[in-house]
Amino acid sequence: MVRCRLCKVSFKSTGHKIKKCWRDFDMCYTCAVINHPEAYPKNIIFAQLAKAGLYKSKRKANRYVVVGGAKDLSNLTPLERRMLHEKESLERWSAK
Repeated sequence: MVRCRLCKVSFKSTGHKIKKCWRDFDMCYTCAVINHPEAYPKNIIFAQLAKAGLYKSKRKANRYVVVGGAKDLSNLTPLERRMLHEKESLERWSAK
C-alpha cells in the first residue's frame, strides 16, 4: 500500500513505481496534477480537475442538430422532450 503525502489516501501499490505521480512526487494522481501542473499535458490537467470536481468546461455541447423540418427543441423542458420523443416513436411503430 502507498499513501499520498497530501490527502493521506492510501492506494494499492500496483504500478506505483512506473507512474510519474508516485515515482517523482510521492502523491496520488489528483494531488500531483494540482500541485505540479507543469509536469503534465494540458488535457490531463483538465481531465483530472474535472474528475475531482474542481473544473467545469465552458463549452456548450450542441446536442440537438436542427435539420430541415425538425422542431426547435432548445426551449422545451425535459418532460416535454421525453413526451415528444415517445409520441414520435409511437408514430413510427404504428406506421409499420
